[in-house]
Amino acid sequence: MQRTSTVLIDTLPAYIYKPFDFTYDPRKTVADATDIPEKDDSSKGTPKKETTTVTQQGSLDVDTKKYSSFMPLIDSLNKITTLSREAKAALLGQFVNETGWKTDAATNGYNYGNISAGGTWEGRTMQRGDHDEEGNHVLQNFRVYGSPDEFLNDYLGLIKREYPKAYEALTAETFDINAFTDGLTTGKRKYAANPAYKNVITKMYNTVLSDLLTK
Repeated sequence: MQRTSTVLIDTLPAYIYKPFDFTYDPRKTVADATDIPEKDDSSKGTPKKETTTVTQQGSLDVDTKKYSSFMPLIDSLNKITTLSREAKAALLGQFVNETGWKTDAATNGYNYGNISAGGTWEGRTMQRGDHDEEGNHVLQNFRVYGSPDEFLNDYLGLIKREYPKAYEALTAETFDINAFTDGLTTGKRKYAANPAYKNVITKMYNTVLSDLLTK
């Protein structure tokens, strides 16, 4: 892949697209949007709230063919007894969006969330292509994990520290996808800079729920 810049961005994760002509495509990398001012989207009106379906705590049981590349991650998610099935479905939807359906997780260091190295990361890293605020190709250092379990432990710790409202929604007795996505995309620090990220994750969440219900 041709790179037009070799500037490294070494920050916590968020996703950056150009703020116009957005077309959804599974994310490959993450760039930081911590210092990007929030955009005023009031002219577009308030997005329609999705209906949240709530069931009891449980495990994800999905089509193993469709989710074949995510089965190690699903097995790790199912070990977490403190999260509801809906919370796990939301995380799976987010990670599918981050990596795409056909990801070789081991090759990408089991970094399902595309978490960049940041200034405090002391583990292994992997350098991959990314995009800066202007949509230009740059190089980025990403965290490398030894297993899906290790990734989930770090991801949940990151969410708890940096996105407490999203973590609160994840661990609530009644899961609310809107509260979770709001926690990721509002405030000074955003997991994703693009305003469409909230709707994309909600769509992926509903896809996973549908697969769970129709299996």
